[in-house]
Amino acid sequence: MYADAVVAGRRRWRGCRAGRMPLGLDGVLGIAEYVIVADAGPPHIVLTHVQLC
Repeated sequence: MYADAVVAGRRRWRGCRAGRMPLGLDGVLGIAEYVIVADAGPPHIVLTHVQLC
């Protein structure tokens, strides 16, 4: 699902970037995956997946 969202976002907005962010101190709560769309009006961040520990 994460990869599908990134590919779909890149087709629509060329300036999108994907990343991962730890949740909690050193990621003890899990990981959030996101896509940043800078070229959209207004710019926004889309959470594509949250994996909880």
